[in-house]
Amino acid sequence: MAQIYENAYFTIAAASSPSASVSFLNTPREHPCSIALHQGPKDREPKLLSPTLRARRSDGYCSCDSHGPLTTRAWACQEAILSKRIVQYTSTEAKWQCIEGCVCESSSDNLPGKLSIRSESTFNPYNTWHSIVADYSSRNLTLASDKLPAISGVAYKIWQLVSSDYLAGLWKNNLAADLEWWCVHVPLSYGLSSYSSSLGREIVTPSWSWASICGKTVYRSIEPDNYTSYLVILGASCRLNSPTRFGEVDGGSLTLRASCCPALLRVEDPLERRTYQLVRPGNTSRFDPDLFFSPDCILSIRRHTVGALAGQGTLHRQVWDRNCSADDYVTLKDPRIPESAESFEGMVWCIFMSRAHHPRLYNPIRIPEYQVDSFMVVAESLSTPGAFERLGRLTVLKNHRAFLKSGESMVMHIV
Repeated sequence: MAQIYENAYFTIAAASSPSASVSFLNTPREHPCSIALHQGPKDREPKLLSPTLRARRSDGYCSCDSHGPLTTRAWACQEAILSKRIVQYTSTEAKWQCIEGCVCESSSDNLPGKLSIRSESTFNPYNTWHSIVADYSSRNLTLASDKLPAISGVAYKIWQLVSSDYLAGLWKNNLAADLEWWCVHVPLSYGLSSYSSSLGREIVTPSWSWASICGKTVYRSIEPDNYTSYLVILGASCRLNSPTRFGEVDGGSLTLRASCCPALLRVEDPLERRTYQLVRPGNTSRFDPDLFFSPDCILSIRRHTVGALAGQGTLHRQVWDRNCSADDYVTLKDPRIPESAESFEGMVWCIFMSRAHHPRLYNPIRIPEYQVDSFMVVAESLSTPGAFERLGRLTVLKNHRAFLKSGESMVMHIV
C-alpha cells in the first residue's frame, strides 16, 4: 500500500469523514442567510440582503495542519507523508498540499509545504523521524500488532537515506539519541503486546522502543554542540516476526555500559502521572524537587510470595495482553485495574544517558548554563532472568551531585 500512495499523482483525503461509508461531500459549507440593513430614515422598511456565508475555522487563518477523523488514524500518517500531492476535504474547506506549499480556500497565503522525506544535504533524516514518531504515536490503532507495520513505508524511505539497521522504530547508527524518547500521553495508558497466531503466544516489542507503549511519545530537540551522550552501546538486536525488516518484532535486546544510580520509585496512584515520585535511597522525604520522573505507561508491582524474595516486589509495566481498540487504551477499560489502585514502591536503576547544556537565555536559575541530565529508568525483568525492562525516563534539571555520586559503571542488558 505504501507504494500506491508514493506513486500516485495526487491523493484525495476525506479528512472530515469518520468512515468509508460516510460521504465527505454532502456537508454544506455554504449557509444562506438574511440580513436586515437600515438605510435612510428609521421609519423606512429595512432592505434585506441575502449573502452566502462560508463556514471556516475560528482561528482566522489558513493552516496546513489537518483536522478531522482522518488525522486520528495511525495508518493515515504514512499515507500523507508518502503522497506527493494531497487534495484534502475538511469539514470547512478544501486544501491543497504538496512539497512546494499549501493553500486553502479561506486564504490566498501560500504556506510551507507538507512534511516529506527528501535527499538534500540539508535534510536531517533522524530529526525528521523524531517528528514523525511524535505525530504517529499520538494516533489510534485498531490492532496493537500494527504499531510498527503502519509506519513501515516511511521507515523504508528513511532507511534508504541512512543505511542503518532498523530496531523496532529506532536506528542503530543513531541509537543513543533515539533512546531519548518519553511519553507525554494523558491519561497514562498501557504497554503493548499482541497475540501471534503463527507462534501461538503473546509477543512484545522491546521495552526500550517507543513502539512498546500506547500513547504519544516525543523527543527533545538535540543540538550536537550542547549535547553529550554517556551511553556505550555494546549490542542491540531485534527478532523479526515479519517478512520485512520494518514490520512486527518478537522482542529484542539492548546491552550497554553506563553509570547507573539506584533509586526508590514511589507511586500513590498508578493511574495518575503526577503521583509517580522518584527519590534517592535513604531520602525520608516523599518528594525530591530535583528529580522529575515520567512513566512510560501505567506501572504495577508483582509481589513475591515464596523464596528469598518473599514479601518484596518487582515493578513492571501494566501490559494490555490482547489486540484491542485505541478507545480501550485511552479510557482505561482494563478490568484488571480498579478505579482506585493501591500505592506501592520499589527499587529501580537510573541509567545515565546524556547531558545537555542550554544557553543562559533559557535559564530559569542564575547559573552560567542550564544543565539537563537524562536517565532511563529500569527494573528487573519478569520474563528474562538477569535482564531489565524500561519503566520511564528521569530528568534532572541541575547538577545533582549527590545523586550522580551514588552511581557506578555497570553493564546492563535491557529487553
